[in-house]
Amino acid sequence: MNGRGPYWRIVVLLLFITLVFSCSDKKEPGHIVVSSGKLDFGSSVSTLKFDIYSSADDITWSIAGNPSWISVSETKGLATKENHQIIISVDRKKIPSGQHDGKLIITYQGGELIIPLSLFVVNSVPVVAIKSPKNNAQYSVGETIIFSGVGSDLEDGALDSRKFIWRSDKDGNVGEGNDFTRTLSEGQHLISLSVEDVHGATETASIILNIIGLEKDVQGNGHQTSGLIPPRNTTGRDFIDGGAKETRSRTVTLSISAKDETGVTAYFVNDSDVKGNEFTQEQKINEWVWINIDPAVRYKAVVSHLIEHDYTQDAKMYVNVWFMNAKGVISQPVQGSIVLGVNITEQGNVLKAQGAGGSVALPGGGRLSLRHQAGEVVSMFTPASVPPPPAPAVGSGSLSQLSKDDNEYNKNQKRGDANSIYIYGFENGYNGWWVDNGLWEIGMPAGGKPGACFMNTNCAGTVLSGPYSDYIASRLISPAISLPDVETNQRIVLSFIHWYSLHVNDLAKLQIAVETSPENWSKWKTLLVQSGFSRKWNPARIDISKYAGKAVRLGFYLYQPPNTAGVKEGWYIDDFSIAFAR
Repeated sequence: MNGRGPYWRIVVLLLFITLVFSCSDKKEPGHIVVSSGKLDFGSSVSTLKFDIYSSADDITWSIAGNPSWISVSETKGLATKENHQIIISVDRKKIPSGQHDGKLIITYQGGELIIPLSLFVVNSVPVVAIKSPKNNAQYSVGETIIFSGVGSDLEDGALDSRKFIWRSDKDGNVGEGNDFTRTLSEGQHLISLSVEDVHGATETASIILNIIGLEKDVQGNGHQTSGLIPPRNTTGRDFIDGGAKETRSRTVTLSISAKDETGVTAYFVNDSDVKGNEFTQEQKINEWVWINIDPAVRYKAVVSHLIEHDYTQDAKMYVNVWFMNAKGVISQPVQGSIVLGVNITEQGNVLKAQGAGGSVALPGGGRLSLRHQAGEVVSMFTPASVPPPPAPAVGSGSLSQLSKDDNEYNKNQKRGDANSIYIYGFENGYNGWWVDNGLWEIGMPAGGKPGACFMNTNCAGTVLSGPYSDYIASRLISPAISLPDVETNQRIVLSFIHWYSLHVNDLAKLQIAVETSPENWSKWKTLLVQSGFSRKWNPARIDISKYAGKAVRLGFYLYQPPNTAGVKEGWYIDDFSIAFAR
């Protein structure tokens, strides 16, 4: 052994003493307990919880590794022997459909724990829009029309253009793809674009097109109708309440009339405290809810108009009437005025469907009871050679005294009114109607607008107590209704009254499904698309004659596209009916 041996022994001894004292100051590894070993959100749960607590001394902890589709209420803290609750929320809008797995890593003194996460996302429907042509556009017969549309969804992004199917209710299938050109036959067309994603989910957008034909001059030469000759609005100056100077009701009776050789097909009424026409042609076509009527060369009607705005007592209210013909051309307005004998406000004068009892003189010397519904044509007079139609020409209310709650049509049991197929006013609750994915309710609106149902005490609406929720996709579905066959010159018309106030990107769609075999149903097809808002209960009327002889279901579908949060009062439906018309 050399001379440095004792010296190195002393150094080693000092190092050992230092290590012993250092280790004696360090705490033993702690223990942490988590109340849930796995979080399974399934296909519908959005929030789950678990507890953290310490089984020994107080221990600090932190959470990492969480996927982007979840949020954690706290990501670090101090675990004690008392339970400490952690809330985990998931956002299905951020991930595509299918199964998703992740994990939370809880790190603490002495180790770490891993909590697995799982989530299933149901396939979302595509988002589809028609870029060209524009809604209510006019083209000449033989003129080339550019068709262009877009479709995408959260899971697949831009969709295969081969799954873009275009259809006209007049010409049938008109093309496939997201961009092509073609011509259409003369008349009005309901153009629909249906898009299907890779998982089979479909969505449809619709527009109206007017194709203008050729007329012959006295020499027999064809020339293009310019669309500048409007229908002649023959409504008289004193068309409000039979010439009355004052009204105390929120509903006024109008006597309106027009003449047009191509056929009057729709009218629009509004009220204002401004004298004169303040509306542009574009507004008339795109923003108004036109009330469609059976085409008539000469049209006369007594109409009940529900006052749209608030007016103070002794204020003068101006009422304007426009007509549209079969070529989409709009008449000049006729304006009349009447003084309000009471304050008219939505809060102080609750909307009622029924007017006061009594009668009013009609064209031709007849008389008609005023117990009718707002927005409904009560009587229509056409030339003497053409008999009046068997059912109201417009509006969604029937003057029949049948029960509003009769259910499915029975071919072997007549209903008293031979024109009626199915009538329902929601007074008996759901009664065969049902709701897909929540949201829709039946009853009386609890607050805010619309304030009351259109008929009686019950109607169907999206959340009766207030606005609907974000990211909704809910459908109110009718029972199966068997539509009878139609005879020559006979049609089947679906009617209802609705009130709506929708967020800027949200869509309200009337849809139909057909029974293809017992208990098997086709995919939903869109008949009507509504957006924006209405200032009053408005009638809707759709010809569904093409489904005659089939069993159908009708669906009222309120949908909010992804990443477009924002809510409004919603969509309300009342006085639903299906009837024969000619």
